[in-house]
Amino acid sequence: MRRAAAAVAIGCGVAGVTAFLAAAYFAREVVVPKTLRRDDLQIRRVFRGAGETLMVELAASARTTTPGRYSVWFANGTGHASIGEVVSSDDAAGTVTRRVERVDSGDLGTAKAGIWSGYVYPTPEPLGLSYSDVEIPIENGMAPAWKFAPAGASREASTWAIHIHGLGGSKAGALRGVPVAHRLGYTSLVVSIRNDRDSPVCQAVV
Repeated sequence: MRRAAAAVAIGCGVAGVTAFLAAAYFAREVVVPKTLRRDDLQIRRVFRGAGETLMVELAASARTTTPGRYSVWFANGTGHASIGEVVSSDDAAGTVTRRVERVDSGDLGTAKAGIWSGYVYPTPEPLGLSYSDVEIPIENGMAPAWKFAPAGASREASTWAIHIHGLGGSKAGALRGVPVAHRLGYTSLVVSIRNDRDSPVCQAVV
């Protein structure tokens, strides 16, 4: 009976440790998500269209054919281009052609692959709006943020728009909402959050 009880106790102990380790692993994966991505989007060609407008032909997918404004990171994340409207598509070739709004960095013409992204602006500079770098105190340090004044205002507006990025991203991912808030007369604060690429790391507590 004592051996059986000991076996049960050991079994429960192992199960408890296993459950704890599983919970710790899950919590860490959620709180500190992996952000590495591969350049898996084919860039077929970059060319000049009507009126010398820069165009990019991409492999067609549910993402690259969706209307809206997006971007392509290329050259292992060192290059960035803002991508606009769909101009044409070729179902037989499996391609879609879209307008290139800006090339913020890198040589898009030499890129063969990239990453499709919602980061229309990699930094505040392409917005063309006045901003300042600020820091927000958090539990284990300071979180950097960008503050934008509203349109036509010489000081901060009483109504603020707080822009927060998604899990696993960075504060640049929330910049696309700033122009709208700016036109509406809001002061915008684009913040970083724990465990993103800018703020101090906070380990998971289980």
